[in-house]
Amino acid sequence: MLIKLDEQQLGWVAADRARQTAEAADDPLLITEAARQLAVLARKADWHDQALSIALTAADHPGLRGGGPDHAAERGLLIQSAAYTAAWAGDAAGMRELTDEAAAIAKDIGGDAASRSRGGVRG
Repeated sequence: MLIKLDEQQLGWVAADRARQTAEAADDPLLITEAARQLAVLARKADWHDQALSIALTAADHPGLRGGGPDHAAERGLLIQSAAYTAAWAGDAAGMRELTDEAAAIAKDIGGDAASRSRGGVRG
């Protein structure tokens, strides 16, 4: 919500608290979703390299591999977030490569797992 309201400073504080809470819970979905939110904040601050690094590092979290469709969906969301960042950075080739990778994940899991993993919320 703070990202949508363009409250950068409060967003960073909230995202950091979410990351700490997720790491304490040791839940890969929570950890990687908190990282995705940090990546969005970094992108909005025009820190494209950092945003890409945060999203792609989270997508490689070992807890997302071999989980279920929700874990794969989260991985796809992270990669698509990185693709969006690449587009903002003017890297059309990188954006296409990452979008293709996210699309392949979506195809593998089928259905609407991405929507289910986030309670039907898109963004």
